[in-house]
Amino acid sequence: MCQAIAFEPGAIREAVDALYYSETHFGLVLNRALVETTLNKIAEVNAPAGHEYEVAWCLWAALSWQLQISAVAASAISQLENSVIAILALDALHAGLFAAGGLDTRSWESRMTTDELYEEQWLLAYEANVQGWLPSVAMADHVAADPNFQFLKAQNVRFYTPTAIPIVRGALAYP
Repeated sequence: MCQAIAFEPGAIREAVDALYYSETHFGLVLNRALVETTLNKIAEVNAPAGHEYEVAWCLWAALSWQLQISAVAASAISQLENSVIAILALDALHAGLFAAGGLDTRSWESRMTTDELYEEQWLLAYEANVQGWLPSVAMADHVAADPNFQFLKAQNVRFYTPTAIPIVRGALAYP
């Protein structure tokens, strides 16, 4: 599987699904070092190319299996302006999967404003606040300062659940 996704990273979702399914249902013992190396290499190569789908799945797999994310991959991931990737990366950072100083969050931190709640990266601006991952740019809580988003926060609305498994059972056929 690792060789296949190294050659065709677009198949990462199916490979991760097959590995996860085989591990949870058939007792497959993953070669964690090989999977970690493969995921890091895919992120290192695909992040600079803007292949966000592949990078998001690398991050989800790293979170699922608690795999370390290399400094080179972290640097490449830090350059992406995608809310889903930023949220996954921040969760991985919170879980200790990046080496200290490995992930540069400054670009994402600049999105933590009330105005950004109505822009392209609104999901990051909201979710990183309610999860407690990034502080507001201003001293005040930017989500609580906006009546529409404050309501969501008060209701404990989350768009990302760290424990969710995005594998859809039955999407792939297994014996």
